[in-house]
Amino acid sequence: MPEDNPSQNVLDTVNSSMLSMRDEERTSEHKYENTKPRLRIAIIGSGVSGLAALWSLKGTSHEVHLYESQDYFGGHTQTVEWQNLYGKGTTNVDIAFTLFNRRTYPTFNAFINHLKLPVHSMRVTFGLSRDNGNFEWSSKSLSTLFTQPRNIFSPSFYRMLWDILRFNHSAASILSPNYPYPDDTISDYLARNNYSLSFQNNYFIPLVSSLWVHDPNETLTCILMIMLVKYLYNHCILNSFGNSLKWSVVAGGASRYVDAILDGIPADRLHKSTTVKNITSIEGGKLALPFENEGVECFDRVIMATHAPQALDILGEGATALERSILGTFRTSSSTAVLHSDISFMPRNRKAWSGYNYHDFTTSLTSSELAPQPPRVSLTANLNDLPGQDPRITGPIITTLNPSHLPHPDTIQGIFHYEHPILDHHAQVAQVEMRRIQGVRNIWYAGAWLGYGFHEDGFRSGVEAARGVEPGLELPFEVVDWKDGGGMKGWEKKGWEVGLLDLLIDLVQGVILGWTRVSRSIFAHRG
Repeated sequence: MPEDNPSQNVLDTVNSSMLSMRDEERTSEHKYENTKPRLRIAIIGSGVSGLAALWSLKGTSHEVHLYESQDYFGGHTQTVEWQNLYGKGTTNVDIAFTLFNRRTYPTFNAFINHLKLPVHSMRVTFGLSRDNGNFEWSSKSLSTLFTQPRNIFSPSFYRMLWDILRFNHSAASILSPNYPYPDDTISDYLARNNYSLSFQNNYFIPLVSSLWVHDPNETLTCILMIMLVKYLYNHCILNSFGNSLKWSVVAGGASRYVDAILDGIPADRLHKSTTVKNITSIEGGKLALPFENEGVECFDRVIMATHAPQALDILGEGATALERSILGTFRTSSSTAVLHSDISFMPRNRKAWSGYNYHDFTTSLTSSELAPQPPRVSLTANLNDLPGQDPRITGPIITTLNPSHLPHPDTIQGIFHYEHPILDHHAQVAQVEMRRIQGVRNIWYAGAWLGYGFHEDGFRSGVEAARGVEPGLELPFEVVDWKDGGGMKGWEKKGWEVGLLDLLIDLVQGVILGWTRVSRSIFAHRG
């Protein structure tokens, strides 16, 4: 007997599916106000980008299907039931904070306002614990900054504080078109400007590594400084004394916006636990999607709302050389999140407990400027900081990302796995190149990896993909890119006051450097 031809089997199934599509179109009794031809659209991936695309197309006449390989919709937006430790019942908690604000999340913020979902204001705090708790501080207040009183007498601690002020004042100059080193990585910039290791290891690297969930060494050598400064400036992290951003969270958990998007979508168009094997271009510009659980569906348009490496895997052997070249540039890193109540993962001193707590297990470098060993880093979110949580009922609610060891087994309520984009210099170049493949072969791409890797970037890219599929698509609010919506304006510093401040910074820096060297020499002599 002749062997089966897999390609022919797919085409045979495709032809049958296309006939079914035509029969459905002829017999459908649904009335559409949209007079444009009805399209079958597949959205692959139900993270924030896929959900944004689905919501944007919700009011059109098109038949839109959402495919998700996991057993839930939402991607990184995952709300679970926490078994209360000191009270009956459960409490809905997000695995991590899904934060947003009006200034740098304009589209997502407008979307939440449009849904009229209740929100809570939240103050974001950051703390650090190093060397198994021997060095700790928190950003909550001046008192928690000096959680450990001995730091009041630490020259290197004051050098760290001074470098924070110096960095916050001078970093925005990188945004000038005349800046001579636009291709500097973070490591290049820190070395060029003589920032202390105390600043780097006890503040700067922990902060940046926490933002993008990156390995510190890769963060230093792969991320361009100009990209980092744009983000820090827009999020008011460079404000030493000015106003900080007002952050919000969705009351009751971020899954409430997921539920609002899915509400009203026919159940037969929502496909959980369904893996798309590949995409095959067929006659008339249509696309065939075979699934791992058998069966093939045909679509007129496809929105790939996955990470780039996953999108390339799904394109399979049918990917063009250009698609392989561009999508193959993007990388991701894996992380594990553990939901638990083991307070040993919080800073040793309760005074230093913050919303986000950075840990590593190397020396703190407060007493020595020797180069550190490669750190083992984890980030712990204290979910009790969320408004409305009562730890007297829930007990400690903690999520630790990439723990160095597992919490006590009796405290664990869930283990979750995620992928995060690595937005290095190569990825930024590829982001610009993406326009060369967007919409080609009737395939669009969406994801936070097309921006800065955050919720706003993912949501906006999903909306833009939907507009690619449906040109002229109108939404109930304006879609604004925070980088173009005024956030980047005002960094230029003019006037004699700034020149005087620069001179003062240089002068104080010289005094501090001299004081640090003298005090170190004195203590060494006494030792």
